[in-house]
Amino acid sequence: MRTLLSRAMPLYMVFFLWALGTGAQQFARPQFATELGAPIFFVSLIAASNSLAWLIAGPTTGILSDRWGRKPLVMFGNALRGVTTLAQFYVNDYVSFFALEFIGGVGVSMWVTGASIVMADITTHENRGRAVAVRSLSTKVGGVLGPLLGAWITLAASLRMVFIFNAVSKVAIHLILVYFVRETRPKADMPAAPGAAATNAPHVAANTPTMRSRVALLWPLALVTITLSFIGFQGALGALFPSHAMGQAGVSQAEVGQLMSLAALTATLASLAGGSALDRFGRKRPLVVSLVVTAAAIAAFAPASAMVPLALAVAAYGIGEGVALSASEVYSMDMAPQTRRGTFLGNWSLIRNIGGAAGPVLIGAIAQFAGGPAAFVCIGAAVGLSGLLMAIWGVEPLALRRNADQRPK
Repeated sequence: MRTLLSRAMPLYMVFFLWALGTGAQQFARPQFATELGAPIFFVSLIAASNSLAWLIAGPTTGILSDRWGRKPLVMFGNALRGVTTLAQFYVNDYVSFFALEFIGGVGVSMWVTGASIVMADITTHENRGRAVAVRSLSTKVGGVLGPLLGAWITLAASLRMVFIFNAVSKVAIHLILVYFVRETRPKADMPAAPGAAATNAPHVAANTPTMRSRVALLWPLALVTITLSFIGFQGALGALFPSHAMGQAGVSQAEVGQLMSLAALTATLASLAGGSALDRFGRKRPLVVSLVVTAAAIAAFAPASAMVPLALAVAAYGIGEGVALSASEVYSMDMAPQTRRGTFLGNWSLIRNIGGAAGPVLIGAIAQFAGGPAAFVCIGAAVGLSGLLMAIWGVEPLALRRNADQRPK
């Protein structure tokens, strides 16, 4: 584990910087869209546009990462997000802002998918839960500071300056990727040398289910992934929460940033404990419990009409989300084959982004015509249902691994 931490330290720094800039922009994005005159439905539509871009870029990134390597695609995705964020500083209409968010979403998809593949490359079944937890720590710390910085920049300068800050963070990420992060693509996925004999070996792990059986086992995770894709503050929840908190609960703009940071802080603490639990108790049980907690917390947003009950619900939400997101990602990494891992995880990102594209549109429409509280109840119900189905039909990846290892070779 110590060797893994030293190897992954530049990556953890990159994850921190990414979350710092992205957290600030997530604070500013719905408010900036509102200032441009967009109603709540079109504010939610921005999150849907991001996920639509991810639908296109996620699987493509996975396939190309097996062919060209992980590092070039991660770097290009970071650069694309940085350029589009810088351009958003200059826009004055919703349509331009929407278009830049869509293009930037392609870069975000390349970054997120590529980074997930890199983490799967450098971890094993025995340490993956803790390694992803440390990655979550670096991401969540950035997520705690990002909204606070976004609120501070807004008060000290303007909402537009948040976009400049995010663009600068992407420059720092690019430098770290160039000088301190090396390629992690397995040798089995690299092109054969000229004249080398071709191999007909199937692209599946030796001690994991076959590709066909693996797909059949993954449908509960697919449902969980679809619902989790729009609970985060980068999705429909992030588009609805600021206006709901300021409108129904009467909190200030700065307090919204504090609440978002509280969610990130509790998620950080929960993900650290959750990482050890995932390696010790398996992936399924922590995932199911965290989904139940998350569902109850989101539903509790609906009746909250003051700062204290809203803060309690946000803290519970952070605990559930912190474990659930890590557990679902570790689960998918466990089920991925050792070769063509990028292709498999790219297709998994496609499933995740289906929920990210459809969720904000559906939830935004509910919020537009039935109100924000009804939308929160619907999100909570969807998350709770996915947890129930995972509890009933989900498999335990570590048990599959142990059973495979015990079969006669």
